[in-house]
Amino acid sequence: MTKPPTLETARASKARAQPKAPRQRGMRAMGSLVSRVAGPVIRKRGLAEGRILTDWPRIVGDQIAACTCPEKLTPGKDGMDGTLVIRVAGGWATELQHLEPVFVEKINGYFGYRAVGHMRLRQGPLPADYTLSRRQLSTESQELDSSARAEIDATVAQVSDPEIRAALASLGNALSLKELKEKKKLE
Repeated sequence: MTKPPTLETARASKARAQPKAPRQRGMRAMGSLVSRVAGPVIRKRGLAEGRILTDWPRIVGDQIAACTCPEKLTPGKDGMDGTLVIRVAGGWATELQHLEPVFVEKINGYFGYRAVGHMRLRQGPLPADYTLSRRQLSTESQELDSSARAEIDATVAQVSDPEIRAALASLGNALSLKELKEKKKLE
């Protein structure tokens, strides 16, 4: 006579029956690792679209990006028509309030769907690390001469995917700037 299976024996037999997934070896794309690590942090802040942080200057332009910082994107029903909370420095809040429909349209056009229904502006100083990184980015991009930019653009022009092309161009700019800075240090 056999014993009826218990919950523990059923779990144990199920665990033995399923083979473990093979461990990946070798090189992997850094982007896949970064998204796994950064994704939960970005979602915790309420920025479901993490690209809104990284691509903010591309979305709204350098002048507006210099005086604003996206803080939180609260999705609406079905993930559409969310509320974007933006920290605004100085007297730009009134200007942005009048231009809200334009910026909502720019943001939604960038994502390809109605991610943002309206914006809520919070007037106050921008975080120190945010303004510092934006200042560094703007001064670094001015240091690279047009011939180096043209060479980078020509190199990545053959890539068909626009997102990959933009990422490679950004990487090329960063590496060229690093090389330029190292040369300046040696002089």
